[in-house]
Formats: sequence, C-alpha cells, structure tokens
Amino acid sequence: MSRVTVYFYSDGWVPIKYCSLQKAILLYYKANLEGKEILLFPADLDPNNFSNSFN
Repeated sequence: MSRVTVYFYSDGWVPIKYCSLQKAILLYYKANLEGKEILLFPADLDPNNFSNSFN
C-alpha cells in the first residue's frame, strides 16, 4: 500500500498527516464535502522544496 502525506496550504504547505493512499483519498472526499481543500503528495516529496517561479 502506498504511503502519502496529506497537506493543506496556509502561507506554505503544511503537512497534516501521513497515511495510506486509500485512507488519504477517503479523507480528501470528506474534506471536500465540508468545503475544505487538501492535497496528497508522496511521502518522500516535500512541496515546499519547489520554486514558485517558472522562469
């Protein structure tokens, strides 16, 4: 089973929890129903390391 990190964005990517992909997808749908947005990334990828510039 793949492990992922659940993040939300608030002036930067904030990790919420680590869990299996299956549980993260369920959490995503529950958050979506409540009008919240969360994103899932592979456990070994930190979105804060990406540049905001496309130059």
